[in-house]
Amino acid sequence: MELSPENGVGLCFGQEFDSAYGVAWHCVVGKSFGSFVTHSPGGFIYFSIDSLFILLFKTEVQLVTELEPSSQSVDTL
Repeated sequence: MELSPENGVGLCFGQEFDSAYGVAWHCVVGKSFGSFVTHSPGGFIYFSIDSLFILLFKTEVQLVTELEPSSQSVDTL
């Protein structure tokens, strides 16, 4: 599968930011898009180069070490 130039730029930025600043960076690249994202403090970048807009944001990652017991119980008769 061949990537569009926008997809290639987004993939490159995402991988570079993951390796430089830790995992969970997401990148959106395009000429016209809207967004509403939840991001970590200090983890939001939005800029343009000519007519190409780039949005980078980092989400918080929490490791799950053990599963929480279900809060719902099933009663049988």
